[in-house]
This record gives sequence, C-alpha cells and structure tokens, in this order.
Amino acid sequence: MTGVIRWNKTTTPAGADGWNLTTDTGTALDSANVVVPVANATERDALTPPLGKYVGMAVTRADLGGIIEVWNGSAWLSVANRYNVPGVPAGQIPFIQSAETSSVIGTGSAGAITFPVPFPAALRSLIITDATAGANGIVVKTRMDLSSVAVGKFTAFNATDGTGVASGSTLYVHYIAIGY
Repeated sequence: MTGVIRWNKTTTPAGADGWNLTTDTGTALDSANVVVPVANATERDALTPPLGKYVGMAVTRADLGGIIEVWNGSAWLSVANRYNVPGVPAGQIPFIQSAETSSVIGTGSAGAITFPVPFPAALRSLIITDATAGANGIVVKTRMDLSSVAVGKFTAFNATDGTGVASGSTLYVHYIAIGY
C-alpha cells in the first residue's frame, strides 16, 4: 500500500493504488497510537514487536483501576511515577484520590472517610482539612492506618479550646489520600 502519513502519524491509503480492504485497513489501524487496554501485567508483557511494545506505546491496566503505563524502550513506566511517594514499595504504582465529602462525627470526636475507590494494597498518606462552610475553626488530625484500603480516619477538634467535635455533628472535609 502506498500510504499517506497524517498529522497524527497514522497511515491511510493514498488513493492512487488499488484498494485492498484487509491490508489497507490493517495498516491504518496498526499505525494508530492508541492506549491499549490490558487485563494485567502478564497480558501487557506479552505485547511484542512489530505490533506492540514500541517506545511511547501506552496501555491501561484493568487490574490497577485504569492506571496508564508507557513503554520507554526498556521498561513500563506508570504515568503516576512522576509523583515521588516515599514508602511505596518498588514495583507498586502510587494511587492518588482527592475530594470533598461529609462525615458524621462519632464518639471520641472520630470521623471517617470512605474512599470512592479502595486502594489496591494500602493507604500511605492522608491529608484532611476542614471544608465546613463558615470557617468554624475545626482542626482535623489524621489517624493513620497504613493497612487501610477503603477508609481514612481522623479526629476533629475545636481550634479555640481544643475540645472534641460533638458526636452526631456533620463535618465537611477535603482530603488528599495517597496509597498504592
């Protein structure tokens, strides 16, 4: 096939040669640099040249909630690897979530956040701030449970006198949770 290289570096039939549906369509599709869905590392590692595992190839891992990895010519690098997260074991991919949510305070001024997507292995870092309307002076102290994958725990205190926030109160918080 005599092809035309398009602006996005894909190849399409030139129109001057005879049309061969299977070959020409295959060439066009093979040249499309798309993110390839794979089930896991085993399926990703089975990708081989000439159709797979070229520098810049991207895959999305279903077993890691859609994390994107890119082949650099010698290793698969997670797009998330641009974040330096101390304590994340080698080979694990950092996973970051952030949102505002409400939490009903329990006994002992305890609050908890149920993460919308549980961490695959563990929670590594949790930052929580008061997002309650009216800036009521609540201090939020994280209680780390590094084995937790689904819930972030905290204790809420009144900034003025250090007393705990009453049980049954609804507190709105903003959190940044990092794990793997």
